[in-house]
Amino acid sequence: MRREDRLRQRGDFRRAFAGRAVANRVAVLFRAANTVGRPRVGFAVPRSVGGAVRRNRVRRQFRAAYSGLRARVAGACDLVFLVRPAAVGVGFAVIGSALKDLLQRSGMLGGAAGPGGAAGRGAGAPARRGDGA
Repeated sequence: MRREDRLRQRGDFRRAFAGRAVANRVAVLFRAANTVGRPRVGFAVPRSVGGAVRRNRVRRQFRAAYSGLRARVAGACDLVFLVRPAAVGVGFAVIGSALKDLLQRSGMLGGAAGPGGAAGRGAGAPARRGDGA
């Protein structure tokens, strides 16, 4: 993820936390409009999730799951995912579907295809072929 696509300043996180929130069992998504013109993201993993090693592992999993959805995120907003302790020990697929759920419910997920080109199809659906086969 590029440096300019991440939230780094404390004030940016505070502004996002003051915005709208959507939650599920794994995380809470906070969002607020920005003036940068593109979405930026930050991940907050509190100590209640575990020690430093566990928090960093969960943060890496969330970052990887978000990178698969990043191309479909629409709008100029700052997003902060606040990880809940329930995220520890769940599989990568659960984290990915939880992030997708949060982005859809917040209205931030557009219909454009991601890097895999699977817009509008299930995650395990085969690629469409133009020859009718």
